[in-house]
Amino acid sequence: MDNIDNTDNKKREKELEIFNSCEVAEQTLLDWIQVGLTLIGLGFALGSAIAFLRSEHFEKFIIKAVSVIGQLLIFVGVVSIVLALIQHKNKVKCIKKKGCYYKSPVHLSLYIGIMVSLLGVAAFAAIMIHYVF
Repeated sequence: MDNIDNTDNKKREKELEIFNSCEVAEQTLLDWIQVGLTLIGLGFALGSAIAFLRSEHFEKFIIKAVSVIGQLLIFVGVVSIVLALIQHKNKVKCIKKKGCYYKSPVHLSLYIGIMVSLLGVAAFAAIMIHYVF
């Protein structure tokens, strides 16, 4: 009798562990969606700023640079959400297999951080080159 109770407890612990892992994966996905939506919103905000820049007669280069940066931010936001969805699907599928430890082959935060950093460096360099030369 004691052995049956012990087996049931281990089974419940395993089910709880799987449930908790799925919940953590879900929270991570929601965090990535929030990051993606923030980047998309920033891209649209920059797009809205173009109207102001045109009304103040800024140089065409600045208007074009802001437009490109806004479009790239929207693109990076959409890519981050799509990659997060793919990663989440793979993670949950692996978690639901018993005894599976999921190790992501892609470090999503690293790649999104690199893309946003490169975007910022490119924008800064373009503006500096335009005004220096």
